[in-house]
Amino acid sequence: MSKLRIVAALFITFIPARALAQTSAEYAAMPKHVLADLDCAALADYAGEESEYKRLFKRGIDRGRTYWEASERGKIEQKDINREVPNAFMVTALSQPIDGDVPQLGADFVLGQLWGMARQNAMNLAYDTKSNPAHDGKVATALAKKEFSAKNCSLL
Repeated sequence: MSKLRIVAALFITFIPARALAQTSAEYAAMPKHVLADLDCAALADYAGEESEYKRLFKRGIDRGRTYWEASERGKIEQKDINREVPNAFMVTALSQPIDGDVPQLGADFVLGQLWGMARQNAMNLAYDTKSNPAHDGKVATALAKKEFSAKNCSLL
């Protein structure tokens, strides 16, 4: 491999996600990835896969912040939002009280709500009354690992 290819590969590896997404459509596609990253991070946490949990959680939060910043700066066209952004993401971002005295919600608040939903979903799966009626921690871990694998989370 030539030195130029090595340098190019290293450069691409360290470019943050926000530098790679440049079009409206690319930004609008990010929330799908955010939801997948956070869902898989929650499963990894219940599965005891700490390194995967950290990797996926960080990636989901970073992508979410990048999307939020692009949205605030008007870099995403409404047609792309309508076509790409999942309802769960939009409902969470828009579900704030309508009151002139309430400040706009920030990215971290919305991402925290999405993370809470992902954690709840993972807990419901791990401690499902049919699959895990005794609420056994080892069974919960096995169920989370199985779902993590079924969703191909390690490929994200």
